[in-house]
Amino acid sequence: MSTETPSPEQLALISKQLADIDMPPPPDWGPTYLVIGLLFIITLIATALQLRHRYRQQHTTGVKAAPRHYALTRLEELETSWRTGHCDPQTVGFRLATTLRLGLGLTRLDITPPIEVDPDEWRQLYQTLYQLRYTSPVDPALINQALFDQARHYLTLDQDAESGPC
Repeated sequence: MSTETPSPEQLALISKQLADIDMPPPPDWGPTYLVIGLLFIITLIATALQLRHRYRQQHTTGVKAAPRHYALTRLEELETSWRTGHCDPQTVGFRLATTLRLGLGLTRLDITPPIEVDPDEWRQLYQTLYQLRYTSPVDPALINQALFDQARHYLTLDQDAESGPC
């Protein structure tokens, strides 16, 4: 091994030979920045949608419509279970009264009508539900299609009155 240093002429010759070598171009970072930007935007959109969904779950705009809709659905289920004989009359009375109370947004079912209806019809329904719930033995003839239709009428009547003509 020689440890001699090259002379300036040799260095010039080496530099002249290396002058023909081109360096590769620098990497193109554009696609990388594009992918990172798109991922960032997708993450922002997903976060915004999640926050919007959570906000809507906590602050429903149709607060009055949701219990009524649930009550109408529950009324259909209760009517089906009554027709098939899965519920005894007393259970039907309790569940029907609870469904009506929750659907109308009441804290307690009372003999005075909570909405603009005929007071005599409401009193009749209230007394029928009272008999179903609190008398023993319960007369199964008290439960009929008209009872369910009347409860459905009150649940939809309240909805129609609130929606109004405008």
